[in-house]
Amino acid sequence: MKFIYIVCFLMSLRAASAADSLRYNRDIRPILSDNCFACHGPDKGNRKAELRLDLREVAIQPAKSGDTAIVPGKVEESALVARILSDDEDEIMPPTKSHKKISEAQKVILKRWVAEGAVYEKHWAFEPPQRATLPAVKTAGWVRNPIDAFVLAGLEEVGLQPAAEADRRTLARRLSLDMTGLPPKPEEVEGFVNDKSPDAFEKLVKRLMDSQQWGEHRGRYWLDAARYGDTHGIHHDAYREMWPYRDWVISAFNKNMRFDAFTVEQIAGDLLPNPTREQLIATGFHRCNITTAEGGTIADENLAMYANDRVTTTSWVWLGLTANCAACHDHKFDPITQKDFYSMAAYFRNTTQGAMDGNVKDTKPIIYLPESKDEKRFAELPKLIAAANAAVTQRRRDAAKDAEAWAGIVTPEKFGISAEALVDNVDAAKPFSVAARVKTSKDGVIAGQLFVQGKKFGLQAGKLIAISKRDVITPGKEQHLMASFDGKNGIVLYLDGKEVESDRKGKMTAKEQLEGATDLKMYARTLSKTDALSLNDEARLRKTVAIALDKRNPKQKTELTDFYFRSVDEPSMELAMQIDSLTAEDAAIRARSTLTHVQEEKQGEAMANILMRGAYDKVGEKVTPAGFSALHEMPKDAPKNRLGLAQWLVSPQNPLSARVTVNRFWQELFGTGLVRTAEDFGSQGELPSNPELLDWLAVEFRESGWDVKKLFTLMVTSSTYRQASKITPEKLARDPQNRMLSRGPRFRMDAEMIRDYALAVGGTLLPKMGGPGTKPYQPSNIWEVVGLHGSRYTQDKGENLYRRTIYNFWKRQAPSPNMEVFNAPTREVCTVRRERTNTPLQALVTLNDPQFVEAARRLAEAVMKQKKDAPAIITELASRVLLRPLNDAETKVVNATLAELETEFTAHPERATAFLNIGETKADASLPAPKLAAYGMIASQLLNLDEALNK
Repeated sequence: MKFIYIVCFLMSLRAASAADSLRYNRDIRPILSDNCFACHGPDKGNRKAELRLDLREVAIQPAKSGDTAIVPGKVEESALVARILSDDEDEIMPPTKSHKKISEAQKVILKRWVAEGAVYEKHWAFEPPQRATLPAVKTAGWVRNPIDAFVLAGLEEVGLQPAAEADRRTLARRLSLDMTGLPPKPEEVEGFVNDKSPDAFEKLVKRLMDSQQWGEHRGRYWLDAARYGDTHGIHHDAYREMWPYRDWVISAFNKNMRFDAFTVEQIAGDLLPNPTREQLIATGFHRCNITTAEGGTIADENLAMYANDRVTTTSWVWLGLTANCAACHDHKFDPITQKDFYSMAAYFRNTTQGAMDGNVKDTKPIIYLPESKDEKRFAELPKLIAAANAAVTQRRRDAAKDAEAWAGIVTPEKFGISAEALVDNVDAAKPFSVAARVKTSKDGVIAGQLFVQGKKFGLQAGKLIAISKRDVITPGKEQHLMASFDGKNGIVLYLDGKEVESDRKGKMTAKEQLEGATDLKMYARTLSKTDALSLNDEARLRKTVAIALDKRNPKQKTELTDFYFRSVDEPSMELAMQIDSLTAEDAAIRARSTLTHVQEEKQGEAMANILMRGAYDKVGEKVTPAGFSALHEMPKDAPKNRLGLAQWLVSPQNPLSARVTVNRFWQELFGTGLVRTAEDFGSQGELPSNPELLDWLAVEFRESGWDVKKLFTLMVTSSTYRQASKITPEKLARDPQNRMLSRGPRFRMDAEMIRDYALAVGGTLLPKMGGPGTKPYQPSNIWEVVGLHGSRYTQDKGENLYRRTIYNFWKRQAPSPNMEVFNAPTREVCTVRRERTNTPLQALVTLNDPQFVEAARRLAEAVMKQKKDAPAIITELASRVLLRPLNDAETKVVNATLAELETEFTAHPERATAFLNIGETKADASLPAPKLAAYGMIASQLLNLDEALNK
């Protein structure tokens, strides 16, 4: 049984007393959903006896047996009541074998409901939110804004009172952690403590929201929902260049982008009129899904998996619905049909992304993001290349008769590409090219260090080498090989006139001269890809030239014309060289530019097929794009593509998007959403602990222009947020999980915050923002044992060890252990609500992980340089970590520990040295090692207090 009845007792089911009428959504639906809907609900494929208890019009109709499940107002005639009260194992519902059981209290409630007329309600989450009138309260002076009125009304109704306001040091720390994810500096806390102005708290809120760290902290939560990672996720789990999307998210929060625009740009930024670069980057949201390049997989199955992920993620993030349960059959509990699921999937099946990621960082569609110095030129190059290609086309028209005349007079002896720079030997210190035709199954050197070994070929140019990446030599088949060296560090290989990928690692093992090579040519210059194509064709076309003009077929004539413009006609050759130069320049800019994955729409109508039982090869009815039929209609004139879907998600008629979003924002501050099941607002999810407050916030958020900062300001400036987190025996008994908000929030920080906290108080956290993922400390040989062939984690050096955790490289098959142990998700799938556990392993991380040990030592170093005597050092350590002075009892414990540690490290200096050597930074040699080690351990002790690890 879910936690629903605690919630109902606290807030919602108090109305179910004998003096009040029952409410279907609050009191009845949770019972029926948990116990009955699996067999008597929306899923027609699993429905028993053709009975639906989720629809009143069906439930009150007589069945074929003659029984009627519910006879409103007549308990004795209602089969539902008879079956739940039965002791007969053949009659009782739910059946014994289902392992579900309706409690005695629930039976009483169901009987009352039938007696009162069995009134149904549409599921609360599918009704549009309404801005409720603010409730009257007795202690009106406590109310700072509407949030407080709703909270206080609930508390007063059950005889509880809110907690007193937290002290200013606690508030400063809480607010800083909630706004930026980082602790405040001691001087910032003292500044707030001593600020006597009436708007001191509001000024602190604004200052923290205006910092760049606001976007980093808000963005971290969103990246969980977006399942952002730096790898593909399956098979090799290779690198995927995606970090510009992460940086876009941070920037969007810092700009306070309207949440509806934030939504539209991520779902369909590419479909907006004249989309900007940033709007294209935003579409990376649905390129964050896991992908594969595994050879044994089936393309259709992969594409089905990708679409399934995108529907599931969209429904969790914006609708709070478990639509994934409708991939194989109609949803068992909510009115989401299988047709609904695949109708939404149609939006995502209409993109150009392929089924395989190729184990490369740049799986198309992608866009390049050149450096500022290259932006102008990068934008010009496509136009210049297009103009040059147009000039080539025009030249072919203008010189068509010249080509025809040449073809009529050229002889085999005079046929071939220019002999300019043709040589007998090459100088490996200067540009050169080598070409030959081979038919071999042996290893050997052809000439000019052009060689064949195994099924690969390559070129050695001094100390440089290039070998074809793949096996391209077919034994016994005639093939044309060419290699061109630019005299510096560039070698290009060509096979049968086409460039092949090469590897710069390896060794030339072939030693013997390869016999039988023909058409050997060496040039003391680089050759272009056009030259490679012509050399490949030369021998064959020489035979064509020997054929009388009137005997040549159309194909032969065309080939000779192409050769003329490639290798004979000077203007055409100059244009070709120009195109090669421009293309090379474009490629060079791309090679040094960042790239990111984006969405791109296919041409034509979007569509999908229902997949029977979710199987990719069981193709059913064809469906067109649509939202879920049980919700609101599509906006008028919405296009049938992802832009239409995005407009539907943020439509004022959508009953869910605003609710679901404010609920997650509330969860970020208070630890638990007003709906605890943030991913499930459906029948199986929990009811809101304060439905009127949730709806008021949803309407306020939407009508304020989807203003995220305004919403957070409203929440954190409330008296509800400012309460002390102190618990009393009464509140522990009546509000154990603080669902009624009878006190301030207190819970263990997330993994990233714990690491960032230690770095920040230790003075090592660097403020640098953005860029590729960083690789800080982690245990060795973790990457090596996951994924096909494994991969190697190479720890960064220098500043990247001390960047904020949001910038850490996120490998999905092997996330950082010090993140995973604190419940960070792998991000293989969308996560809108993290688990929060407390285990001994977490203490092992914060006590022993090099990142935390080094941070503690660096903190001790900084304080020892600033303060000279032990009391001052201890006071300053506490001020930086806890942001308050220690009391007498705490000081006594710390002093005793310090004395023991100094004695230990003085007696065993090697232990002090071992402690101080942890981490990349060197300990300050000017400080006595035993004392520094002792104070470093004290700093670690403070950082491991619950007070430091909790918000």
